[in-house]
Order: sequence, then structure tokens, then C-alpha cells
Amino acid sequence: MRPACHWRRRVRARGFFVRQKANGDQLAAIAGLVVKGTVKVNVETVLPLPEARKAQELSKTGHSGGKIVLEILM
Repeated sequence: MRPACHWRRRVRARGFFVRQKANGDQLAAIAGLVVKGTVKVNVETVLPLPEARKAQELSKTGHSGGKIVLEILM
């Protein structure tokens, strides 16, 4: 028996995966709540797209105090 399976049985834990299709109307409603200030998004840092590697490294540390945003300029 794999160690991870043994641990899950011992603590009676189980996991599951949820997949959701994007819904434009729901995303628009959420964006409206953010704009109104009803829902607050904690943004830790905004980086330009060429610094995507740095953003990934920050994400992997697990010490971010908020969202890491990549800015795409056209």
C-alpha cells in the first residue's frame, strides 16, 4: 500500500476535483461586485508579462499575501 493511501484511510480523508466551465454572465457579475467594492481582491503584486517567470517563482513560495497579476500591454 502506498504511504499516501494509508494516511488517507487513517484520517478518513478523501479528495475530489471540480471542473467548472467559464460563464461570461457570472464573470461579469463578479467584476461588477469588485468594481462596486462589495468584493475585495487582495493584489500582492502586478508584474509585466515578460516577468512571468518571476511571478511563477513568487507563486511557488506560498508566501504571497494576495493575487499575483500579470499585466499585458498592447
